[in-house]
Amino acid sequence: MESPPVENRDHLNLDKETERVSSASNGSGKGKKVFFETKSLAEVYAKQGHISMALEIYKRIQKGDPSNQQIEMRISELKDCLSSKRGIKSKDQDE
Repeated sequence: MESPPVENRDHLNLDKETERVSSASNGSGKGKKVFFETKSLAEVYAKQGHISMALEIYKRIQKGDPSNQQIEMRISELKDCLSSKRGIKSKDQDE
């Protein structure tokens, strides 16, 4: 049983600066799937070990705010984490 859509989202405490809405056709042509790409969602993915998913969300967020240094730093951290997870040495590790 699906819950009805939330009309008033103020109480959800979403990060308004980094909220991104994406939609994709569900293939049937009858509707769209809508989801939010936020730093919070990316962090949930990262904590669960889904680093590439977290990284993709941060990259999309960065497109909307390319000068945000915090996002840039987090992308770098996630790339490093992904590299070490795959056993790939970064340039910094060689020194």
